[in-house]
Amino acid sequence: MVEILKDTEQRLVIALGTRGGRWTKLIFDKEAGRAWFERHQRIWPARMTEAALHDITAIETSKGGAGDVLVALKPDPRLRLAGDAGAPEAVARIRDFVGIAPAPAGQGIRAAPDWLRPFGKIAAALAAIALLGFGVFKAIDLFVLPGCDASRTRAALLQRLQTKADQTIRLSDFVTVSREARELRCRARVTLSSDTATVGYRSYWDGWKPMVRVTGPVGTARLDPSRLMAIDTAYDRFMELARDAYQTGNPPRQFDPAIYSLLTTIFEVNALPERTLAGADIDEAIRWFNSGDTVGSVYVLAGTGVTDFAKLPANDAVQKQLRNNVVSFSDEYGRSMDFQVTLLAVIADAQANHAASGPPAEVESAEFKTKVAGIKPLLVQALKSDFISLVYEGLSDNWRFDRLMALARIAPITAKVLSRGDAAEISDQALQTLPYFKTESVKARVAEVARMIAR
Repeated sequence: MVEILKDTEQRLVIALGTRGGRWTKLIFDKEAGRAWFERHQRIWPARMTEAALHDITAIETSKGGAGDVLVALKPDPRLRLAGDAGAPEAVARIRDFVGIAPAPAGQGIRAAPDWLRPFGKIAAALAAIALLGFGVFKAIDLFVLPGCDASRTRAALLQRLQTKADQTIRLSDFVTVSREARELRCRARVTLSSDTATVGYRSYWDGWKPMVRVTGPVGTARLDPSRLMAIDTAYDRFMELARDAYQTGNPPRQFDPAIYSLLTTIFEVNALPERTLAGADIDEAIRWFNSGDTVGSVYVLAGTGVTDFAKLPANDAVQKQLRNNVVSFSDEYGRSMDFQVTLLAVIADAQANHAASGPPAEVESAEFKTKVAGIKPLLVQALKSDFISLVYEGLSDNWRFDRLMALARIAPITAKVLSRGDAAEISDQALQTLPYFKTESVKARVAEVARMIAR
């Protein structure tokens, strides 16, 4: 069976083989520049192979036409994928989509002779039978997920952490945070020289293979109390100077050195994404965000007559004024945008790390769960709003590139903390803005950052 599931200029998805038996799904995506080959066989778990489109060197069929699909990749020699009588048509469409010409006669992909394939099936059957011959203890080792403190779990965790340290790491105090059928959430104490920290990790199944993945960093960053005091002082002073801006339409501008200093104290967050914020500082970070968000709203609401977005009249004139404010006060508003998305991403990352490695009584509390539920929607909305604001007329391309730089900086965090659905919505929103840009380099950068977030 050959089934074309999706066929557009940017994405091609084809299923080959027989569902319930041996079959393959092939996905080619020009936007991402990647290809995925998802192989399914009886008995064995599904396998996924990923490759860059430019690493595909050839695509052919075996038997000179009606057999399996063969894919040659760099540096791997080949993949052999399920096929049938319709394989030649599928291969022709894939070649056309990827931009690969048929190989010259005699220079195709070298595949194992077809007469060997029955022996492959026999080997698979013998392997399945052999599984039944394992002893009881070996069977338990194969089918029971290793615990958080199991020897091979500890060894795998130590191996992953030791590669990032220049001194010997010691692990202790192993705790199971939560338990599910296919995953354990764990934490352990890490000692490096005289320093200690808590690290979160997962023990989980990948197909039939038990895996260990670190979910929390070895160390966490703390907010400087003196910096927080300076932010509070700067916030109070700024809001005093801006108290009439909602009526006058003239907020404090950063070309005044004193205002620039205040905004820098409040909005400077560039160093934060380098390390995960400690769970103990999450509440202070949220309070900091609320202060900076209020400062940013001064520029958006200038001259509207209100100080609360909820009180804005819902009409075109107001929406036009809001857009004009973004352009008129783009320098200050741009810094506010970077501050918002960065600090929200840092807070979401800290919450995820704390949920994996913090005290169970604390992370299971209704208060903590409420805070977690409130941050991610704010981050999603802030990311969408950033991309939308890029299209406003009157903004310079340099301004747009600065905003995209901030978005790219936090993309690794969004990949961890956002669901695939949320990431896809943000990416789709970004891609919808492309027709509005006149500069090709801006279009390319927007598309690139959208892909980073989608991944």
